[in-house]
Amino acid sequence: DFCLSRGLGDVYKRQVCRLKTPVTENFADVSENDPNYTAIGIAKAFGVVNGDEHDCVDPGGSISRQDALTILDRALAAGGVRVKKATGEELKHCRDRDRISEYAADCVSRMLAQGYVSGLFSGVSFEPEKTLTRAEAACMIYGVLWE
Repeated sequence: DFCLSRGLGDVYKRQVCRLKTPVTENFADVSENDPNYTAIGIAKAFGVVNGDEHDCVDPGGSISRQDALTILDRALAAGGVRVKKATGEELKHCRDRDRISEYAADCVSRMLAQGYVSGLFSGVSFEPEKTLTRAEAACMIYGVLWE
């Protein structure tokens, strides 16, 4: 399956949440010629995407499942979309829950509670570091749009 780039993921999430604002700055590694320049700049402006210590986001790089859900959770919040609160039980049966980064755990739980990402779980594992595929991203976005 084709992997989803970080930049293209920002485009999808911006469109789903309909975030709009003028882009006055962007990450150091995002060129004005990048086709995703505006979407990435909007994601930065809303705090949906955070760069690394060098103010970079690697827009052409792949995106992990846990990062995709973190960004989706933040994009929904920035867009004013209300989601169910996580109960803390969502990851209870996930055998690799200890591999989910601390910054992503609440976001992953909220997205699972909402039902947007149930297809990313095999029932017992999540594989948080696994690269998100385009098919998985499409299922997530479908879940948000048709919830």
